[in-house]
Amino acid sequence: MRRVRAKLHTILAFSKWFKNDLPTGEIPDGLDGKAGVELSGKLTPSFRQQVSHEFQQRMRKTYRQRMVTRMINSVRHKSVWVFAGAFLTLTLLSALSSALTDSIGYGIVLGPFGALMTLQYGLTPAPASQPRNALYGQVTSLSIALVVNLFMPAGWIRVPFTTALAIATMCKMGITHPPAGAAAAIFASSNKFDGVYFALMLIGNLLAITTAILVNNLNDKKQYPMYYAFVKEGTKDRIVDALECVLPYFKRRRLEREQEMQDELNLNMRYTLTEFNNRKSSRLLKGL
Repeated sequence: MRRVRAKLHTILAFSKWFKNDLPTGEIPDGLDGKAGVELSGKLTPSFRQQVSHEFQQRMRKTYRQRMVTRMINSVRHKSVWVFAGAFLTLTLLSALSSALTDSIGYGIVLGPFGALMTLQYGLTPAPASQPRNALYGQVTSLSIALVVNLFMPAGWIRVPFTTALAIATMCKMGITHPPAGAAAAIFASSNKFDGVYFALMLIGNLLAITTAILVNNLNDKKQYPMYYAFVKEGTKDRIVDALECVLPYFKRRRLEREQEMQDELNLNMRYTLTEFNNRKSSRLLKGL
């Protein structure tokens, strides 16, 4: 539709240009009848080529200008929205971190949240931006960092080892989250980070996710999150099956559910057979 509108606009502009600049039926002064005949015989093809060339140039120019202008406006609108969301979220996190530092002496590590803002507002549909990856990735990476800090002394090898192990674990579990890798590197760089910082990082992520949901969904062209599931369907089914096979309560519920399904199937079958017999009887009566 955009191309059709651009072409129609170009045709209208060309028709106005043709009427104003090249009036029909006029022959330049100083040309006699013979010259006019030669002019009509030789100038017409060249004139058609010129008109066709000018039409194509104007059509391309109009379409390019329209597309470029629309693209620039879209990018500008998106940039303003990204700036507003990132600024609001980081302002809330910074204020909360400052208040916590003044009250309990612990603050939120704001470094990984810069990458989180890029994902939540710049790459909103990406799988790494979703709440499932954000929360599970942070829990996994920070847990690995704290465990490694307990058994490995501070040194130049601890940061790359911890970060690589956290990234590999996230990839293995299908919860890849770049800010979580950055958080693992920060936690491995010093022994001062402990469980309190772990809890504050999770609180900061929850606040960032909540703000991103509110801000992104105010824009009708964005949706965040793309899905709310924190457990995959296959994993959920396997967990439920394992619980139903092991625990008596879940096993009893499973048997009751299977019995209900069997009763419903038998009832439907009985109704189907009854209806079939009734129709068969009605056909026999009509035949008599």
